[in-house]
Amino acid sequence: MTPSQTAATAFLELRRAFFDSGCRSIPFHLRPKANTQSDPLDDFISESVFQRLGGFVCIPAPGPLTSPDMVLIPYTDDLLNPTEALAIEVKKVTRTRRRAARHAGMDYNSTPPAGHVRVYTYEGREIMIPAYYLVVCQEPVPEAATVQLTGLVLIEGFGLDADDALYAEITGPRSKRIGLGSYGDGMDRTRPMLVFSNPLGVPQFDHVPTLVVSDPDLQRQVPAVRLVFEVHRTLKPSNDTRVFFAYRAAQDVPSEWDVETLVDPFPVPVKRDTKTRPRGMFRLPASLDR
Repeated sequence: MTPSQTAATAFLELRRAFFDSGCRSIPFHLRPKANTQSDPLDDFISESVFQRLGGFVCIPAPGPLTSPDMVLIPYTDDLLNPTEALAIEVKKVTRTRRRAARHAGMDYNSTPPAGHVRVYTYEGREIMIPAYYLVVCQEPVPEAATVQLTGLVLIEGFGLDADDALYAEITGPRSKRIGLGSYGDGMDRTRPMLVFSNPLGVPQFDHVPTLVVSDPDLQRQVPAVRLVFEVHRTLKPSNDTRVFFAYRAAQDVPSEWDVETLVDPFPVPVKRDTKTRPRGMFRLPASLDR
């Protein structure tokens, strides 16, 4: 099974879990958030949604601040094959009145998106496995004390960033500054905070669950999905083009649909500055001048 076929299987299960036959969001209950690092949605997906997949085992991250959020592994005759595993990182945004929040770029915290990510076998052997990013828009349903997903994109990591070297650089060992401050007990972890594209910022990807992969032949391999967009992304600084293919569940695509080409559809901020902005600036409500 190819990574894109595994991703299609996962995508279709997510589609069934969170949207009804008419592609309307299905409200569902999430447990309360236990602490700052806990994520009830990650747990719900790994423990409730993916555990229903026959022929797969979903292994959640062993603790907080661990990437990826889960690993999906196919098995045959009760034998797991980690070389066929798929990493899934979950990214969640809210919605403004018009669109998904952070549409021009969202936080990836200290781990940049990548085509492959590092995991370790039980014996401690490092392996690199294909990475996919599940980006959802989660909204509350106050009258029912539930939540719903009003946007869902599962995208191959290469669709967000094709530079695996950047992933290796940032997730590798870094030097810390220690002995800071008047008493020498301060430390600067020099922890990066990264912002990359938000797939839900593409208007054509919002509201209807969408799968984005580099496989142009997935519709033949998995007839339950149908090609809806061809996505071209321009590599910098070479200006070469990398092509991806957006699929939806076949039931969500009108029979007369014409595949459209989207050229660099991911929005970016209008203004960017190499300087950081002051954070948490406290302004007094009135002038203190007499």
